[in-house]
Amino acid sequence: MYFGVDSVERYLVLVKNEGGTVLMPYTPVPGYGALAICADTEGNRFGLWESAERS
Repeated sequence: MYFGVDSVERYLVLVKNEGGTVLMPYTPVPGYGALAICADTEGNRFGLWESAERS
């Protein structure tokens, strides 16, 4: 499951503050956005996705 967020970097701070784990750090996907993979306190994995701004 992925959650769309406005800033992966900002949400990674929240994940860490709430006891979650960052499994894959902020990773740019050129032309599309950025993502990170995390786990909650029970080990459930989820992704964070930030879409790139397109003009």
